[in-house]
Order: sequence, then C-alpha cells, then structure tokens
Amino acid sequence: INVNETLFPLLRSWHMGNTGEIFLHNVQNDITFAVGPQQSYLADSSIFTAIESASAQFIDDDSESTLETVDDKGTPILAAYGHIAREEGPRLDWKFVVKKDLREIYAPLYELLTHIALIAIALLGVTTLASVLIARTLSQPLAELVRVMQSVALGNLKTKIDFTRNDEIGQLAKAFQEMIRALDKHQLELEDANAIVRNVAKKNARLVLQLEALNADLEVKIEQRTRDLGQANQRLQKLDDMKSAFLLNVSHELRNPVTSIKFNLDLLQRELIRTDAQSLKSARYMTTLTKHVDLLAHIIEDMLSLLRLEREKDNVTFSSIDLNQIIETTLADYHPRIDAAALKLTYLPTANLPRVHAEPTWLAQMFVYLLNNAILYNTPAGHIRVSTHYNGQGQIGLQIEDTGIGIAAEELEHIFERFYRGALVNESAISGTGLGLSIVKEIVHLHHGQIEVESQLNQGSLFCIWLPIDKSERRLPDHNLLSSSPPNGRPVFRKWRKDNALQLEFKR
Repeated sequence: INVNETLFPLLRSWHMGNTGEIFLHNVQNDITFAVGPQQSYLADSSIFTAIESASAQFIDDDSESTLETVDDKGTPILAAYGHIAREEGPRLDWKFVVKKDLREIYAPLYELLTHIALIAIALLGVTTLASVLIARTLSQPLAELVRVMQSVALGNLKTKIDFTRNDEIGQLAKAFQEMIRALDKHQLELEDANAIVRNVAKKNARLVLQLEALNADLEVKIEQRTRDLGQANQRLQKLDDMKSAFLLNVSHELRNPVTSIKFNLDLLQRELIRTDAQSLKSARYMTTLTKHVDLLAHIIEDMLSLLRLEREKDNVTFSSIDLNQIIETTLADYHPRIDAAALKLTYLPTANLPRVHAEPTWLAQMFVYLLNNAILYNTPAGHIRVSTHYNGQGQIGLQIEDTGIGIAAEELEHIFERFYRGALVNESAISGTGLGLSIVKEIVHLHHGQIEVESQLNQGSLFCIWLPIDKSERRLPDHNLLSSSPPNGRPVFRKWRKDNALQLEFKR
C-alpha cells in the first residue's frame, strides 16, 4: 500500500490547524513519518523520545492518553499518543503521536478574552458617565442636607431645608425637618425644666450645708461616745478580770477547807465505826454531809477548770496527739466505776487513725466530762458505746453514745449554757454542777472543732466531737478500715431494740 497516496491524505484531512502534525513510527523498521497540514516527510524519532520521557505509560502496548509537554524543539504542545500492535496475521507494531502547539489551541480563548475586555471597558465608560450624571443629581440635595445638619449641630434649630422632592431624598429631608422641629420643642421644654432644677438645686445646696453642719456635730458626738464606750469597755474588761481572779482565788481558798472537811468526815466515820458508836441517824447524817461536800468539791473543781480555760486559752501549747491512746488510757481508769454501775462498755476504735492537733490534758478532760455524763445519766444495765472515726475530710470524730434518760428536744439548745440542768435531771437524785458541757464546749472551740448532739427522752443521747487532724500528718488512713465510720459524721437514731442495744443508721 502506498501510504503517501492513501493514508497521508486521510490524515491531512483531519482539522489539525496550522501547527498540528501526526507522527507515525514503525517499530519493526524503525522509520518515522511526519504528516503535516501541507506535506508528509520522513522524520527522526526524537518526538517519541520526548513523549516517553514525559509519560511512563507510553511504553505500554495498549496505552492511550493525552498530556501537555514540550516537543523535541522545546515548544509547548498538547499531544495525544497511542500504540497499535498485532501479533496474529501480518504483524503490526506502530506508535503514533498527534501534537498541536498550545498557543494555537488557546488562540480562540485569547481572542474571546480580548473581545470581553473591550466590551467591559466600553460598559465601564458608559457606567461611569451615568454615575456622574446620577451623582450630580443626588449630590446637590445631599449637600443641602449636610449644610442643614452642620447648622443644627452648632445649635441653630431654626434652619430650614430649601428644596422639595418626592423621591426618597425628599422624604428624608421632610423627616429631618420634622426632627428639627421636635428638637426645638424639646429644647424649650428642657430649658423650662432646667430652670426648675436650678431652683431645686439652690434649695438642696442650703440643705447640704445644713446636713454637713449636722454631720460634723454628729461626728464629734460619735467620737466622744466611742471614747466613752472604749473607756467603759476597759473598765468592764478590768472588772471581768477582777471577777475571774476573785473566783479563781475564792475557788482555791475553798478547795483547802473542803478537802479538810472531807478528810475529817472520813476520819469521823472511821472513828464511829471503830467505837461502834454509829447509829442509823449518824450514818444518814454522814452520808448527806459527804454527798454535799463531794458536790461542793465538784463545783469548785469545775469552776477552777472553767476559769483556767478562760485565762489560759491564748497560751495553750498544742502538739500531735493519738486520740485512741488518750481514750484507751481514760477508759482503763474508769473501768471499775463502769463495772460498779453495772454498765456495758463497747469501744470501737478506728485503726490507723490520723493524729490530731490538740492539748492532751484538755482533750482528756473533755472526754472525762462526756464519759461521766454517760455513766451518771444512764439506766441500770445500760450500754455505753465509744468509737472514733475519720470522715476523709481532714477531721477525726469521737462519738459517745449511751442508753440513758435522754434530753428533751426543747432543752437541747440550752445544755451548753453554764449551770443549766434540764427539768428531768433536776427532778432526779443525780447531783451535778451544770458546768460540764459548758467546759466541753469551750475545749472543743479551743481546738477549732465542732460538737453535735442528738437525743431522745428515755432512749439515750449521742455526742459527736469533730477535731481537725494534725497538718503535719502525712500518713492517710486505710479507708477499707473505716466501714464503721459514718460518711459525713452525722449518725441518727433509728430505733432501740428491747435489750436496750443502740442500732444506728448513717445518713449520706
């Protein structure tokens, strides 16, 4: 087949433009033909080398693709390439490339952009001319509005607008003119109001002068009264110190004769027993005397404790204390008395309890007062339950429960008052001073703690003391050992069983 007469005219009939060319490469014979718009000629295979370097797929047998690259002359082109191969029958092995310069491809687009730019410039000129005409039509009334606004800003509310229009600018001018008239009216009203205010201000100025004079006189009187109150307070403080010193001295002076009376009563009773001279009356008299002397000694000791607490509270030396150890030592001393009263004692200490920041003597005395009350006001064959807890919030709890006579609800707010004793206690034969719980409260406050009490008549009482742990305590308790501890330290009475054993329910 003569390709120059058959294939090449067919290829040239394609619309390839001025720069379009088709390259055919016979792989078998290593011959390359170039078919241009006007002529066909033998060419070298450099164009295929350029395409192969730009696309790795070109070496595949069935690859067909399009890409932008440069030809062997360095001209940017758009190239479409393919590979025709056949193994059966007469063998074919051809590569072909169709290329066209990018400048010729984009030439229509550049021409279109040029036309668009010319049209845009023409439209811009027409728009600019129309804008100038419209602006000239709008600027004159707007300039008049600006002039009127500046005049109003300077305080001239009599200014008028000199043009009339029916469009939006005219409506704006009309609204602005109405606003000027309203401002003028309001200004007249404000001037009248200012005149009234000035008159009131003059009267107020006179009142202020009078008030300042009264205030100065009052300050002088207050200063004098404050000075008098300060002097009176100093005298009262001095009298209070004298009272405390007097009571302390009297208590000290009473302690010796009372101790002597107790000693001589004991000797007298032993002498009467030794000589068989004791009768029923003398025994009763001796018992009564001994009871009252013991009460008097108890009152004196409580008074001395309270007075010492008041005088020494600012000079107390605190240290790191093991609360469980103090309780155990005190309970060991009181076991004979608890056994003599036929009471059951249960002690439930919490293991690994943090240490408290406290004064050991006062802390032990506080526990002694609470334990004495639990013994004195308990019922026969009653129960005393002492326990310690850690609430996980930096506080150690000491709880003392009893199954005694209890406290009436209306008396709970008075039990910490000095010398206060409830009606039920006064009717009983139990002796007391009414100072124990007052001293307990003072000791708790001295240690920056809290005291809580819950009670029911004929069921018992529960006192709970909360004390802060020692800040230097680094060891935290094992919370697995705190199962008996109430979550927030507030136990409440649930019910009493027939055997007088206390059953508690802890509220969260």
